[in-house]
Amino acid sequence: EKNRSISEWHLVGGGLQASGCEAIGQALRSSSAQCIETLNLWGNNIGVAGARVLADLLKENRSIRQLDLRGNALGAEGTK
Repeated sequence: EKNRSISEWHLVGGGLQASGCEAIGQALRSSSAQCIETLNLWGNNIGVAGARVLADLLKENRSIRQLDLRGNALGAEGTK
């Protein structure tokens, strides 16, 4: 069953790094998280590896409409 009461996750400046993106990806793949429309991961230093995890997630989770990745050291490689 979908959790319709939470539509935004703001995990800002928490130092998630790539490993944290793996955990977020697993959580957002669950059917109960398919209502999340905004994911704000500003300033978490996720790097290229974290960006790849999130790219894979976005292929599966169609509910996310807004993704903020500012301040995450993505570089040119992480934005492909």
